[in-house]
Amino acid sequence: MNTYGPPPQLKATPHRGFTLVEVLIVLLIMSIMAALSWQGVSTVANTLKITQDHEISLSSIESSFSQWQSDLDATLPLMPAPNVSSMNWDGKVLRLVRKAPQVGNSPQDPGYQVVAWSARTLSSEELMPLGPQFVPGLYWLRWQSQAFSSTRELNDYMEMANVWSQTASAPIKSRETVLFPIVQWQIYFYRDNAWSNALSSAGSSSELNANSNSTSNSSAANNSNPNTISTTSNSNASLSSSSPTQAASPANLVQQLPSGIRLKIYMPNTSVVDQLAPEEATGANDGSITLDWARPNFTPVRS
Repeated sequence: MNTYGPPPQLKATPHRGFTLVEVLIVLLIMSIMAALSWQGVSTVANTLKITQDHEISLSSIESSFSQWQSDLDATLPLMPAPNVSSMNWDGKVLRLVRKAPQVGNSPQDPGYQVVAWSARTLSSEELMPLGPQFVPGLYWLRWQSQAFSSTRELNDYMEMANVWSQTASAPIKSRETVLFPIVQWQIYFYRDNAWSNALSSAGSSSELNANSNSTSNSSAANNSNPNTISTTSNSNASLSSSSPTQAASPANLVQQLPSGIRLKIYMPNTSVVDQLAPEEATGANDGSITLDWARPNFTPVRS
């Protein structure tokens, strides 16, 4: 007798899916994770942009100071044309007559060049071609003329530089370079073994006595040929002129080129100042940069 019955029937286990609430919870968690990850990516991108802008600002400041030093080094103690000196500071614009840069390996004399440094408030329309990182405000500017060799052009470019610092027209502004934003800038001259306001009438009697013999020889040479403007440097270049020029006294020559020039610029953002080299960041604690320049042939007077 068979005591075993028929095999039991296997019951299929039903497959249970996700409920709507579970799906919504998962979607919520994924949304939060996506938002957090996007915020991290956005933070990294913003940090990268800020770093790049900071590096560009720092590079612009350093290159501007390098150009400032180069202009002063190339400034020549010229016998001025009528009413024109090789260095002029009126509290708003510093105008210099410098040796023009040599182009390539050309043996020709490059002549002279007038450069001007000033500050002017620029509007958003003026800054638009420069990029979105330039915002309206006060900017340090540099202007340069074309190379020239005659005293007539010298007078014209000196006057053009003065006009540029006040109400520059489009043709004149085309030769300017926008450097970086500032709050204020000041210039001091080193005279009589002390720094003084560049606009003061302080003389340089000790230097006059020390240099009178050397500069008077240049004056005598200039008087022998009134159609040239001689220099007290080692350069043999001279400006040709269609009319006689006025020879300057040794006193005027010394006052044109002081023993030293101190530039002090107050910056709107001290974070850039903190990144400068120590020798360039003098006075950085008050948000300013101080840069000193000494005349190459200056000899300190020791008491």
